[in-house]
Amino acid sequence: MLRIAVLLGSVSFVGTLIAPAAQAQTLVIVNRGTNGIDNVDFGGYPTRGGDAAGASVVLSQSYAGSSGTAIELGSVGGWGGNGDWNLVTPNVWGEFGGHGGDISLQQPGGMNVSGGSDRQTMTPLISLYSLGGAGGMGATRSGGGNVPGSVSAELNGIVSATGNNMAGIFLLSEAGGSGQYHGIPTPVIGAPTTRAENGMPENPARASRS
Repeated sequence: MLRIAVLLGSVSFVGTLIAPAAQAQTLVIVNRGTNGIDNVDFGGYPTRGGDAAGASVVLSQSYAGSSGTAIELGSVGGWGGNGDWNLVTPNVWGEFGGHGGDISLQQPGGMNVSGGSDRQTMTPLISLYSLGGAGGMGATRSGGGNVPGSVSAELNGIVSATGNNMAGIFLLSEAGGSGQYHGIPTPVIGAPTTRAENGMPENPARASRS
């Protein structure tokens, strides 16, 4: 049973999903933007997350994942730095995350993709995604999550996924979450070593971008 999963954003899919096997090779290209710096780390101001490069691939051979994903193309924008209260630069804002890049896959006829096995969770044979970077938290305002790139696939060959919880292709274009405004906490006296000790929460927007 072959499943197709498509979520959110600017995604497009054209192709035919059917059977047999190919060569035992995989392809993984995941580009990540540089994460912004939290101002508490160096006493200055937070920095913006870096933009991530995209990836455009035209298959020139067949690929087979021995047990799971055979092809993974991704672009993940860096997260924005947190603007935290400190004695040098109080009342600081959170910075923006970085852009995700465009992702494109073209599969000419005869360049087959196959693989799979029984999985505990849903696993795609082909995984294509672009994620905007999460924004940083701020004492005066939060940083905005940034936009993703487009994600597209044109499939003209055989795509065969076998096994329970195996999907044929997964496409995702998703913006980064905004950071949270947390206000100005009351700092502890002494030398705090963690965000919690200085009255500052962790940034939940970063959880899926680490």
